[in-house]
Amino acid sequence: MRFDTEVCFVKLFSGTYNTTTGDYDEGAPRKEYNLASVMDASEDAMNLAYGNVKQGALVVIIQGERPEPFDYILIRGRKYRADSIRQLRRRTTFVVSEVQS
Repeated sequence: MRFDTEVCFVKLFSGTYNTTTGDYDEGAPRKEYNLASVMDASEDAMNLAYGNVKQGALVVIIQGERPEPFDYILIRGRKYRADSIRQLRRRTTFVVSEVQS
């Protein structure tokens, strides 16, 4: 298994109130990068996770524990949400589907 695809786990934060300007400043997202093995989800995995097949679903495997709580995952410039997360002994597995934005 090759861990050759860079994935980015993104956590969004709400803005803070700026007393000088009276506006809310944009919160900076926290990004955590990991190398992962990214594969198309097989029909068996999709039936197990969803009961039916979702198009564009991927299986993402990273080494080690899962990152801190995140809102979405960026893979090859596209935004995905984690539908299923499974912590194994030395790896973490995610079943993700693309978010339409």
